[in-house]
Amino acid sequence: MQVNDNVTPVNVRTICPVCSVGCSLEVVVQNGQIANIQGIGGLINPEGEYCALPLAAVKELKKLPRIIQPLLRDNGGFKPIAWQDAFALITDEIKTCDPSDMAFFAGARIGNEEQYLIQKLARAGARTNNINTFHYLGRELAYAGLSKANLPFPEMELTTHVYLIGADVTITHPVLADFIFKQQLDHGCRVTAISAEGDISGSFQQKTIRVTSIYNFIKAVNHYILTEHLEDHLFLEPLIGNFEEYRKHLLSNSFESLVQLAGVGAEVVSAFATSYLGDKSAVLLFAENNSGASTCSELFNLACISGKHGKTGSGLMLLKEKNNAHGLYDMGVMPSFSPGTDNWHDPLVRQRFQQAWQSGELPDGEGISLEKLERGYYKKLFIFGEDPVGCAFEPERFSEPIGNADFTVVQDYFLTPTAALAHLILPASWPWENGGTYTNTQKVLQNSDKIQSLTPGMAPEMASWQQLNQLLNRLNAGNFEVLDEVLFEAAGLFPLFCSSSRLHLRLTAEENFTPIFKAGCDAVSALSVKV
Repeated sequence: MQVNDNVTPVNVRTICPVCSVGCSLEVVVQNGQIANIQGIGGLINPEGEYCALPLAAVKELKKLPRIIQPLLRDNGGFKPIAWQDAFALITDEIKTCDPSDMAFFAGARIGNEEQYLIQKLARAGARTNNINTFHYLGRELAYAGLSKANLPFPEMELTTHVYLIGADVTITHPVLADFIFKQQLDHGCRVTAISAEGDISGSFQQKTIRVTSIYNFIKAVNHYILTEHLEDHLFLEPLIGNFEEYRKHLLSNSFESLVQLAGVGAEVVSAFATSYLGDKSAVLLFAENNSGASTCSELFNLACISGKHGKTGSGLMLLKEKNNAHGLYDMGVMPSFSPGTDNWHDPLVRQRFQQAWQSGELPDGEGISLEKLERGYYKKLFIFGEDPVGCAFEPERFSEPIGNADFTVVQDYFLTPTAALAHLILPASWPWENGGTYTNTQKVLQNSDKIQSLTPGMAPEMASWQQLNQLLNRLNAGNFEVLDEVLFEAAGLFPLFCSSSRLHLRLTAEENFTPIFKAGCDAVSALSVKV
């Protein structure tokens, strides 16, 4: 598809669709295509900083034909069908299916409003709690609580020591790496890396601690602190609800065994603990793409028992893999969470949504099981903004259940390996065609502007959120006139107060890092790094 140079280009402000830092970008759109992309000053990148990842994605995307209308499988290929025919087909399939046989998935690149609409479509429209995201499928929920604990980026100006825990931010989050490097030069901030891999290419740490197991190393550090009674009781006593339980659980492990599993000497563990405890302000920085839930939990425990969690310039920084991975929690795209991250299994929580949605009794249930998915238990699949087949380390694990389902809907920009297996494909809108908000890894809510007029025949006539709204309306589950109404409804249902003022340390038994997907299960991110 060639760009017509006679069409006046349009500049629009949006949020980077790749990593979770949340840089503001200016996109130049011409003839319906992305003609150029550059940084523009925003909340996260005030000087217009940006990296090569979105540029690389755009370069690859230009080579791919975009889907701009609904496509129905036909004789081994796809044929265009009318919008209303596509919506009628989807709603008929939902109405004639047992709710437990359906599964709805929302991607981590999708805006907050769309994520909210997808979980509402599942719960209020299809009457099922089978709502999840491939991005976190099969992984524990330890990442969820840590999302609330992240240190804001500006506070890092007060940080004296950054510990990179298995994360090479120069590759995964380059703009953040530049920021840390600047703090290193301007304020003398020290950087130490703890790595279980080979050399960390391009990193800027002054010191690297080589370990066999990061999980066992951090657990050994925690063991040492408690054994030597170095914990911060002023922090623990008023804020932690299960310290004695955690102490007994942790000290039931052999320190010598943990050190051996960590692959270091005991003196390395004690030296690290002494250094970390002595830091005026220290940040434990780690990334969910290479950290298991148990490692994340023990890092949280370390920040708490040291008394550094929540202090200015100190604490935790969990880097998410995708630009709106945090939104998945906030918008309730998990069977255990409501929008606002209340416990969906609590009848009083569901009652609040029943009244607001005027929906009658809403479904409860354990939600989507990875094992059931692989066994083909779910007969009808609805996948929005994710490419599990194209991003899985073992594609056949998902190509078979998706390809063999009775009915599969996929919404995406182009014909991904997952979309190629669908019975019906819906075209996805670019953020600047859709509008909406995104929440970065620091819980900063940012808006993507919307182009007012689209080039006919070069973009979907109906935005992604409007497609979801059509389905909700057909299922008598709601209707929104404008996109802003979606966020207003979601925010109005968020809890007004925190349910508990006390934190709980996490009890872990072993490392459980079992990555299933690369690139956040997103085709755009996959193109940016050519995985």
